Amino acid sequence: MTSQSEPAIKPDATVATPPPEIFPPDEEKQLLNEATAEKTTANATFTSGEYTGAIQGYEKALAVCPTYLEYDIAVLRSNIAACHLKLQEWKQAVESATLALDALDRLDPPPPSPSTPSSKNNAEASTGSGGTITEISDTTELLLSALTRTHHSINDVHKLRTKALLRRAKARQQVGGWASLQAALEDYQALSTPSSPHALSSLAKKP
Repeated sequence: MTSQSEPAIKPDATVATPPPEIFPPDEEKQLLNEATAEKTTANATFTSGEYTGAIQGYEKALAVCPTYLEYDIAVLRSNIAACHLKLQEWKQAVESATLALDALDRLDPPPPSPSTPSSKNNAEASTGSGGTITEISDTTELLLSALTRTHHSINDVHKLRTKALLRRAKARQQVGGWASLQAALEDYQALSTPSSPHALSSLAKKP
């Protein structure tokens, strides 16, 4: 029996995430420059075939990159996934690619699943009759502002999402088992949807 003093919680209630703390412009630029320098070094290490060392370099970049720069975070996570693929560390590759996709979803949230009436209503409320987004959260607005400020675009987000999905699908195939193979199929299906219009042939050739 529930006490009258306890508030009723709706099953589909979600906890609002507070907007991230944004660094002053000079500090943000300095931290991003440091992260970029670490990433450049890690890229060279990757090219030399030292994939474990490259992972360490990308992790150093993650340590200094502002956490609200989701695109830059996703690039680093996707690069780490590429290293794990080279090392044939399939589960770690799945985990890193998933973290990259999570970061991109915070920038460009996916539409609600139409499988339930509540999600359908939410989708209609958020997209309107014309099918376009009419309102975004304060957090998403801040993240998108940071994306633009660092000279990236939603088109860049879509391209990186395609690359991360492809890497995760490859890793899931190698993990094996029905669940992983089904998940890999879902990733490949996501790549073939109109929201991912970018050519896979050129991306598949890149590390």
